[in-house]
Amino acid sequence: MRLASLAPLLALAGCGFPTQPEQSRAEEVVWRGTFAAPDAPPPIEWRQDECGGPLAGARYEGQCYAGLYLRGDRALVAWRGSFHQSAYAHELMHALQWSRGIEDPQHLRPEWTLVDAANRALDGDGL
Repeated sequence: MRLASLAPLLALAGCGFPTQPEQSRAEEVVWRGTFAAPDAPPPIEWRQDECGGPLAGARYEGQCYAGLYLRGDRALVAWRGSFHQSAYAHELMHALQWSRGIEDPQHLRPEWTLVDAANRALDGDGL
């Protein structure tokens, strides 16, 4: 009887963050396709926080970002009308590097060229 009363809470716990339409398709293009990542991508928390400019941002600890990967947890990404115009692929690259034990905040490693390729693929697919 107690487990039955917890069912709604357990269902909510597994929901994660709300997704954008076509997010699973974008994930397939970027994470599985361009990046060829075998593991699961991080959860994406889409944000449209006011950041004092014409574009929405992702506010975190008083700072505003186009996107921010919270290591081992989730990526905050400001929705800017489409996946290729948002920092979606960029933050997924941070997550991919982190999953491989790589930290490259200056974006100096060669795999960063894949972010541009991913954004072109997203744009080509209307995402």
